[in-house]
Amino acid sequence: MTVLALPRRHRAGAHLDVDLTAVAANVELLARRATGELMAVVKADGFGHGATAIARTALAHGATQIGRAHV
Repeated sequence: MTVLALPRRHRAGAHLDVDLTAVAANVELLARRATGELMAVVKADGFGHGATAIARTALAHGATQIGRAHV
């Protein structure tokens, strides 16, 4: 299991772990069930949760596109 944790500067009493193994398994499941291409939508990295690593994991496990939102 690969887990990303928030950098210390973002830890104001809260902690976030992102399990890339779970992300990979979820993307693989969705990719198997999809009838077309799969786009993984990744939230901006404002909290330091590792959006780049999450996007790369999704692409490596069946997503064919990455979507993002910008306000």
